[in-house]
Amino acid sequence: MNVKSKKRREFLSGLQFEQLEKRELLAGDLGAAMDVGEGEAGGAQIGYPVTSLTGSDYLSGYSLGKMPMEVATEYLGAHSSDFGLEADALNDYRLLSQFVSPHTRVTHIVLQQQHNGLDVFGSMINIAVDNDGRIIAGGSSFVPGLSSQTEAMQTAQTNAVGALGNVFSSLGLTPTTNVEVLSQSGEPNQAVLISDGGVASQPISGGLGYIYNQGDLELAWVFSIPTADGAHSYAAFASAETGDYMMALDGVMNAVYSAFDFPVMNPDQGSQQNIEVLTDPTSPSPFGWHDTNGVPGPEFTDTRGNNVFVQSGAIDAEPPNSNGVRAEGGEGLEFVYPYNPNLPATAEENVLASTTNVFYTLNVVHDVMATYGFDEAAGNYQATNYTGLGVDGDALQVDVTDPGPDALCNALFYSIPSPSLFATVDGDNNMIEMGYCNRTDPTRDSGFDNDIILHEFGHALIGRLVGGPFWMQGAVDEEQSGAIHEGGADYLSLLFGMQ
Repeated sequence: MNVKSKKRREFLSGLQFEQLEKRELLAGDLGAAMDVGEGEAGGAQIGYPVTSLTGSDYLSGYSLGKMPMEVATEYLGAHSSDFGLEADALNDYRLLSQFVSPHTRVTHIVLQQQHNGLDVFGSMINIAVDNDGRIIAGGSSFVPGLSSQTEAMQTAQTNAVGALGNVFSSLGLTPTTNVEVLSQSGEPNQAVLISDGGVASQPISGGLGYIYNQGDLELAWVFSIPTADGAHSYAAFASAETGDYMMALDGVMNAVYSAFDFPVMNPDQGSQQNIEVLTDPTSPSPFGWHDTNGVPGPEFTDTRGNNVFVQSGAIDAEPPNSNGVRAEGGEGLEFVYPYNPNLPATAEENVLASTTNVFYTLNVVHDVMATYGFDEAAGNYQATNYTGLGVDGDALQVDVTDPGPDALCNALFYSIPSPSLFATVDGDNNMIEMGYCNRTDPTRDSGFDNDIILHEFGHALIGRLVGGPFWMQGAVDEEQSGAIHEGGADYLSLLFGMQ
């Protein structure tokens, strides 16, 4: 196979691996009730456990001349049992989304399961179809065994306003104005718009759907409540039979990172701080640093996200090291990993602290530089471009505590410069290796030195700015291009270190 085909196959293989991880994580997130209210939550859960299909190769053969949706439905019909489903489980769904990634040319299709004309919340099928009609990966959280004979309540026994009142009470929200119906449809889901009551930033939308709850389908009201103070964005559920509060999901995920915050640049200048980062919908990372799909809620709870992937490195492993260690923040996204200066760089607690500091620092500089013009249209580094401008698929890939000989007491930015046919322009991954220094006792990782982190990001920035997003500017030592790279990268570090 030619170099370009080999590169694409390797990329897609990596994509499949990451998709499987994300789907398993999604299953973990959606398979648990999240009681965020003050009252006692029920045992409801959103979504049937996920079955994922992926591998080192494609799941199907070529299917030329057919639209991706046709390819996907034919594959699902022939392989329903692989997902633990009967064939009739695929008779009641709606198309939730379908889009083509311009970088991979892969069509991503999501189907939403329905029953009695209502959505079964959290029950979806995801299928990725390559441009030649081959299936790359698939995952299903469809509830098996549903049919028109399944016994499930179809009509709400409580009204939406009464159920919403119970949700307010359980979430500790106190209305300051009248709560009343503004409009309601005659559709099966009885979609309703309710006044904000002084607690929401906009009128509250609601509707009926089913929740899979301990083996049964339960009819429920679901309400969208973005709070007026911006601190929460709830999808809250109440029983359509009794009106009782069931559970809520919060789309606003504030995260905490133990990091050396600017203008402190390293452990010699100050100590780590536990820094709370709020999700800001007006920022260049509107869904937080751990999102990649543009839907509230993180896809990752470790040091991966839309702008950067950070993990520990290894000999002869290019970023991202598939076996690398990453700090884990859990459901609360709490990355509290103290740095221990008395232990070597390779000690696990210091590796976790380093991945946290690098992740925090690179996300900060990403958001700041995007605000000042190095945004999606300009060719910045993001897995998903939320505006639709530029080309996505190129979050920075960073390995820390890298033992490679080139990285010892050093750090490196890797790119393929233009005019190479394979130049890593907008939409192509670039890499950073952060080594540790073995000339100190104990050894210390460059991931604790924000000067070095910012310097390497400076190379990534300059590479995309000189000739625009579709030119990757390289550097020649002792020539002007090298001076621009090194001087510009140093200046970026000085800028963030200003007192």
